[in-house]
Amino acid sequence: MSNPISLNFNQGETVEFPVIMTEKDTGTPIDLTGATITGDIRKEYTTDVLASFIITETDLSVGSFSFGLSSSTSEALPMNNKGRITSFVFDIDVKYPSGRIDTPISGYLKVTRMVTANV
Repeated sequence: MSNPISLNFNQGETVEFPVIMTEKDTGTPIDLTGATITGDIRKEYTTDVLASFIITETDLSVGSFSFGLSSSTSEALPMNNKGRITSFVFDIDVKYPSGRIDTPISGYLKVTRMVTANV
């Protein structure tokens, strides 16, 4: 598992986060051909899934993909009524054709409530 990261965006935005997976020691791209990539968002680690990321396979042969949310999905995330920013947890799992599963990306989403309504 990776070290947790923090990603920030505004509620209601379309967001996309590009990834290139490489070997830790050499920097060589990891061939993800045939792998299944998934990612979920939860309020806390033990709560129900609130949303799943859209995974875009850019070029799996060189470890390239992105994960993101549509504007309607990011708009639907439940916001904290007491503050402007709400935190969520997330991870991205890669299941290789061999059956091995890795979690190369995990961390926190910080979502800022917007004042202006989306049109």
